[in-house]
Amino acid sequence: MIETLITDRAQADVEQRTAKGHYNASDLNRVGQAMLNVAARIVGMGGVCAVNPKTDWAMQDIPTEAQMPAYLSDLAAIRAAYASLPDTPDVPGSMEHLTYGAANDIEQMLRDVDWLLTNAAAAWFYSGELYSGEDWI
Repeated sequence: MIETLITDRAQADVEQRTAKGHYNASDLNRVGQAMLNVAARIVGMGGVCAVNPKTDWAMQDIPTEAQMPAYLSDLAAIRAAYASLPDTPDVPGSMEHLTYGAANDIEQMLRDVDWLLTNAAAAWFYSGELYSGEDWI
């Protein structure tokens, strides 16, 4: 799921009206699924992260005034629930007039948190505690 996130949108995508140049139902669904995945991983590591993103957007759907703040609130809950890298982007303050850079930031933030979760889990085995005292029985 995380590997499908898009973080390389550019001005050319907007100008040429490519799929990456628009933020639509497929983006909202992809990010919503990624939010569920990352939040579940945080909970699986003992954290607290409650999100409820809409993941069934259709192309003809027009987000309501309440849906986009809820979308950003779910992203903010994930951002606040776990550590972040020094350059992990913040959650945008609004979806109104979303830029390609802010769209990249939304998905990069989820990638960063997922990367940290993956590396934290990998570090458990290598910390040495798994084998503590085994040679001295």
